Amino acid sequence: MSTIHDPRYRQLIERLREAREKKGIRQETLANKLGRPQSYVSKIESLERRLDIIELFDWLDGLGYQPQQFFRDIGWFSADMRASYLPFEQKIKEPESGWFPYGRGVAPLPIEGEVKEHEMGVLQQLLWEGQIKEVLLEGITREQYLRVEQAVSETFRSLNVSNPIIDLLRDKA
Repeated sequence: MSTIHDPRYRQLIERLREAREKKGIRQETLANKLGRPQSYVSKIESLERRLDIIELFDWLDGLGYQPQQFFRDIGWFSADMRASYLPFEQKIKEPESGWFPYGRGVAPLPIEGEVKEHEMGVLQQLLWEGQIKEVLLEGITREQYLRVEQAVSETFRSLNVSNPIIDLLRDKA
């Protein structure tokens, strides 16, 4: 599949368009800041043209957005700049509405230590696309959950090596 048709890319472009509109910047104004014609912005926003990584950073600069903040705002990075955007195909049970698919895209990011007792198990809090979601993990206690969370966190921290993309984002700040 071409990346221009990937749901993650579509989400990225939609969020860029939303950011531009929220700041009240017209396509023509952004295009002028980028030294491009208005059709360049239009074609990217309508998914007719692909935006590469260098153009993305220029685009964010044209919007007056720090890359780190943009990626945190759309839920792709946590506050400590750990990537939370991973392919994810799983269903999770949400207490109020039953089963719902996250599908492929932004993976829900567990909020460390944020879990509440529930009559059927625990409610875990996740950061997903900039919103806090609670999911029910049936049949376990809070203590069991926190022990597993600690073991998993320690394992991942020991594996956390330098990531060139995150390093690039930090350097750009």
